[in-house]
Amino acid sequence: MKHHISWLMGSAILIACLSLQGCTTKNWYQAAQENRKQACIKEPPGQYQACLEQYDKSFEEYEAERREALGDEK
Repeated sequence: MKHHISWLMGSAILIACLSLQGCTTKNWYQAAQENRKQACIKEPPGQYQACLEQYDKSFEEYEAERREALGDEK
């Protein structure tokens, strides 16, 4: 039940971001990461931690990698 509530909260944040003009890229990224982490709950116990670790990248790390891939030197 607790995990279900967390998933609902993550979904609510994502929906709020979709409906608000002022939502930043960082907010989008964080909401998406939270939803992905919530999906890890469905994994078997032995794979749960590995699943979570896939989504530990900070927005700043993600943004740096994205810029490098695009050749953007901001």
